[in-house]
Amino acid sequence: MSDTTRQDPLLDELIQRDLLTSEQIQEVQEEHERTRKSIRELIVDMEVLAEDQLLEIIAGYLGSHIVDLKTAAIPPDVIRSLPTSVARMYNILPIEADPDSVVLATSELLSPEIIDELRFVLTRDVTFVVTSAEYIRAALNDHYGDASESVSDMLSALEVELEDAGSVIEAGGKEGDEINLEEAANLAPVVRFVNLVLYQAVQDRASDIHFGPFENDFRIRYRVDGALYEMAPPPKHLALPVISRIKVVSGLNIAERRLPQDGQIQVHMGGTFC
Repeated sequence: MSDTTRQDPLLDELIQRDLLTSEQIQEVQEEHERTRKSIRELIVDMEVLAEDQLLEIIAGYLGSHIVDLKTAAIPPDVIRSLPTSVARMYNILPIEADPDSVVLATSELLSPEIIDELRFVLTRDVTFVVTSAEYIRAALNDHYGDASESVSDMLSALEVELEDAGSVIEAGGKEGDEINLEEAANLAPVVRFVNLVLYQAVQDRASDIHFGPFENDFRIRYRVDGALYEMAPPPKHLALPVISRIKVVSGLNIAERRLPQDGQIQVHMGGTFC
């Protein structure tokens, strides 16, 4: 069994419940590797389980319940409580929100790690309701624009947060200051910026991403079909916090800047794990 696929929480849950035969597991894994479709999508498309069955399983896992939101009217201020990049990355939709908490609609089985990350990034308590994948897709397009929205467009929503966090980010850019560097790497806007870069790369089917801190600028490029494309350059003072964030999620030593290190990242994006 492939390690990458095995880490998908939905597939893990279905295996633990003995709802898949070994042949079905292998077929789903092979199709996932071939098409990069999400495990959830493949389970339904291949008629391994009906969507209603999957939603029941997901709701039980999240300690939640299934709701029909087709006629729900979500207030604009609730929609604005969730950044476009976060909504798109995790396939979630806010349906209720106040300064301390938010209720998110999902059709995905989100792991405890993803739920913790959402709480951190949104700086609110998070609870869930479960609804159909078709509704989530349509609602995301209605409320957040189509999936082709660029990182530069989304990044504009982060500018105020990045400016507000400027003092910590600047401190995190100083050589040898590991405490400030780790604090800057874990700031919500830095986390969201890195997620945004990864999201765009996955959307464009990039094979690799290059983060390049130079003397006078910070360049981020990604390779698609052998060609390198450059993103809109972020401020140079983001270089060390962003690179440190990459190290944090890769399990690397953020203090080591001379020797090469090997690590691995797995992130949830648009309903699949990459």
